[in-house]
Amino acid sequence: MVERLAEKSGNALRTETNLFFVRRNTNRNEVHYALRYDQTTGEPLAHEPVHVFWRMFEIGEAATEPITIFEQMAFGIESQKYDGAAILLRLKALPEREIHITRSVDSRDYTPKIMLHGHEAELQWFYVFAEPGFLMPKVKYVEIHSLQGGEPVVERIMK
Repeated sequence: MVERLAEKSGNALRTETNLFFVRRNTNRNEVHYALRYDQTTGEPLAHEPVHVFWRMFEIGEAATEPITIFEQMAFGIESQKYDGAAILLRLKALPEREIHITRSVDSRDYTPKIMLHGHEAELQWFYVFAEPGFLMPKVKYVEIHSLQGGEPVVERIMK
């Protein structure tokens, strides 16, 4: 498994960085969305730069697993486009909410941004509240946790 949040010393380049994650009411495990870097250029990968994986806190702090094909319906990526400067990302669960991942002006770090209450905000994480269903859990609401001007902002979307 690739080392998460690896920032290597010397001339070696980082492999990936976490962008945001999804917490759920069902257990402590989280779905993470990470930006992968090209090891030659240090830039985001040209094809599918964002990937999704589980942080399995119920197993251990460092445990990770890929999401399954079945889980792609809930946590997968609808589309992602990298134009060399920014990434436009759409999640399957919220395809109407574009996430713009842009590079900071003064660093090589990338920040995910989303529109909340009509204003751009720095995306931090999502919270999903679901109840048991027949075949799949029934999502009751999704909260988008972000920062606007350094202050926390939350938008709740009822399902």
